[in-house]
Amino acid sequence: MRQVYNVLDAIKGHLDSDPNVNHISFGDFRDVDIDKTTIFPVSHFWMNKASMEGSTIRFTIDLMCLDVIDQTKEYENSFYGADNLQDVLNTQLQVVNGLIESVRGNRGTLAEQQYVLVNNPEAEMLYEEFENKLAGWGISFVIDVPNDISIC
Repeated sequence: MRQVYNVLDAIKGHLDSDPNVNHISFGDFRDVDIDKTTIFPVSHFWMNKASMEGSTIRFTIDLMCLDVIDQTKEYENSFYGADNLQDVLNTQLQVVNGLIESVRGNRGTLAEQQYVLVNNPEAEMLYEEFENKLAGWGISFVIDVPNDISIC
């Protein structure tokens, strides 16, 4: 049985192929060195739950796609502000949407691996002030994967 490894590798592989992702991490976000601006944009995920559904295993995956907000020096009272917040939100939503569409129906590489999206996930905007100002999207999605355990 290798479902955990397979799911981790499939999600990482998809994110690796996205030009808007520079670094991928898994596990506790507090372990990510967010002081290193070279890692951004970052996609961070973890497995929240796994339930055995007979011929499938249902995983709940939590994903955050974040980038650093760059402050410009010039501000002309523009709707777009003095930073790149809207650009970051647009780009990181594209990363989230690409992953979800990859597993939805028969439209993507994760769906080709017989991964099935169970829910219609909603992305939540994230804006965090750590050492860096970070923004992006967080999403929780549920997938079913084949349960290949052999019972002797």
